[in-house]
Order: sequence, then C-alpha cells, then structure tokens
Amino acid sequence: MSNMRVLVCGVEIANNIFTFTDVLRKSGMDAESLCFIKSVYYPDNIYDHGIWAPPGMQRKHGLDFFLFFGKVIAFMRLCARFDVFLYVWSHSFLPFKLDMLLLRLLGKRVIVFNCGDDVRYRPIQSRIDREHFNLRYYADNDSAYLKKHDAGGNWFIRGFYHQRLEEIMGATIVSFRSQATFQSRPAYFYRFPQPAICSEPRRTNDIPLIIHAPTDRVAKGTYYVLEAIEQLRVQGVEFEFELIENQSNDYLLERVSKADIVIDQPGPWFGKFGAEALAAGCVLFSGNRADYYGFMDENSPVIQFNPDASALYEQLVKVVTDVQFRQGLMIASHEYWKKRYSDEAFIRYFEKICIGTAERFNPLHQHRELLLEYARTWWQRLLIRCFYPRNVNA
Repeated sequence: MSNMRVLVCGVEIANNIFTFTDVLRKSGMDAESLCFIKSVYYPDNIYDHGIWAPPGMQRKHGLDFFLFFGKVIAFMRLCARFDVFLYVWSHSFLPFKLDMLLLRLLGKRVIVFNCGDDVRYRPIQSRIDREHFNLRYYADNDSAYLKKHDAGGNWFIRGFYHQRLEEIMGATIVSFRSQATFQSRPAYFYRFPQPAICSEPRRTNDIPLIIHAPTDRVAKGTYYVLEAIEQLRVQGVEFEFELIENQSNDYLLERVSKADIVIDQPGPWFGKFGAEALAAGCVLFSGNRADYYGFMDENSPVIQFNPDASALYEQLVKVVTDVQFRQGLMIASHEYWKKRYSDEAFIRYFEKICIGTAERFNPLHQHRELLLEYARTWWQRLLIRCFYPRNVNA
C-alpha cells in the first residue's frame, strides 16, 4: 500500500492530523495534510494545505462565507489527486457531507476518525453505558457531572446529524463505542499513532511522581483524583504530585517523561494523553474495558479508573508503595505502547482498516429501542423514529 495517495484533513484534535500524516509518510505513502481549524495546543504545526481566514476576521465580517468557499475550492482542487481521504472530526468540505458521496462515486476511499462530542450525545450515552455495561463516568451524587451531561438539544442534533450522514454517505467510520451514540452499523476501533517518548522502559524514581492533566476537570474526574491524593497525604505516603492545566503539549510531554504514574480519566478506554503516558513508560490509570467493545485486548497494563476516590486511593497505595510492582507496570506500559500505539503498529492497523480486517464493534441489538427509551424530549424521539434505521447492523 506504499503507493497510496492519502489526504488527512479536518479539525486538529489531539494532534491527529499532523501525526497521522507524518506516520503515513514515513511508511512510504504519499500523504499530505489539510487543516480546517488549528489547535491552540499545537501552535507550531505546519500543514500542506489550509483554509486560513485573514487575521482578525470574525463572523460579522463574513468569516463563515469565507470558510465555506475556501472548502469548496479546496475540494475541487484536491479531489482528483488522492486515493484515500482520511477525515478527522466531523467537518467536511461540502454541506450535508456531499463531498464524501462524490468521492465514493469517484472511486475514492473515505475514512472518518470521529473524536468525541462531534458524534456523542452524553445524556443518552451515559445511560446506555451505565445501564447496560455497568460503566460509570461519575458518582451518583456528582452534581457537576450531572449538570455537564444535561446538555441542550443542539448537542443531540449535532451528534445525530453527523453520525447518520457519515453512515448514509458510506464512509468507513473509526470511533469509540463511548462516543458513537447513534451508531447503526459496525465501526472500527479507534487506534492512533503515538510518537516515541523514550526508546526503552525507564527506571522508576525512588519517590514516585504522579501527574494528572485535565483539560476539563469534570470530564477527567479531577475531583476523585484530588480526593485520593489527599488521602495518600493524610496517610503519610511519600510521593510527589503535579496537577497540570493550561500548559502547552511540549511542557506536558516533558513532565510525563519524568513521571512514574499518570492518572488520565474514567471511562472504558484511554485517549491521547493516556497513549502519551504509555509511550513514556508510565503506570496509567484510565480505561481498560476491552469487553465493552466485544473483543479482548490482551495484556493491557492500564489500571481501570472508576469515579470512586476511595477505590482510587487503594489502587494508588499499592503502586506508590511497592517499587517492584510499579517498575513491572512501567515496563509493561512501554511494551504495550510499542505493540499497539507505536508508528509501526498504527501502519499495520491502518492497512487492516483499508482491507477490512481490523477490529470492529457492533451497535447493540436493541440500540434503536434504547435511543428511544433514553431520549430526553418528544422531538428527539421523533427524529430517531424517522431517521434511525429499524434494522440495525449489529
């Protein structure tokens, strides 16, 4: 597949556009990048193509029209040059994702990496996960998280619109079950490349350094982390702790490269920060529920982080006080990164996606009924009845 021409395009989320392009190029593919919206966390990234508004241009100056025509022109200029169009996030070149349909009619491969709230509707998703998978992102009395999940109708419309149109247009979808609220057909499990941070497993520090770096304290379970850390301090356990917020990714990686333990977020699996921790050979507290996807990911060393400060404290005590146990987990983390999230692992996985043999997870057999049951308003139920398939490909 080294002769494939790939355009990686979309919104820069977790440095995916930049990293995907770089890794595909290194494998010998002819890959280029196009960014619709840059990320503030990666200000120095340079892309092959971009749709940049003039400095200071705002909506009242016609920003939306500028971006619309910029996307149309970019699509017309690039649609014939590439064999595979890899989208990151939900943005597309044309309204109603017609670009995806046109590309498929031209014989192109369209792959969409959904990244979170572009397709997720939290009030429904959290109910499905709690009731059917015994998976909790927050405690029953967590008012802050309950308020966050009580999102307005616009979030429902966005997630439903993007998921349905991507499927209707025949795109190959790569996602997490925990964000694919309105999934109606199989999707590939979301794996991504994480560049190396250390070449070999590191020796643990005599006094372990614990890092937690929330971009959103509510979603990342920071309350439970701080409560568990305070319990460690009260018990006189010797460790160092750093809470990192509003810092560049370069600073974060520099600190992670010196850490022993990283606490990421509650949930079924880890994301970008968790992969960075594994690449640095850190013990990772995050998600390790491979059963949630219907397949078993063997030998994952990640420690499941549940929204329970006392349980987190008990897990941390073992890792912090037992040096040999901690060292073994650090070695296992680095080996797991190399096997599943290194550049080479991603290329193998991407090629499997292209030929249709990569790991996939199905919608639930009763998915439509669950959406109707957990919908929050009459108009949400109406949209589901009218536009969500009756025969789900489970």
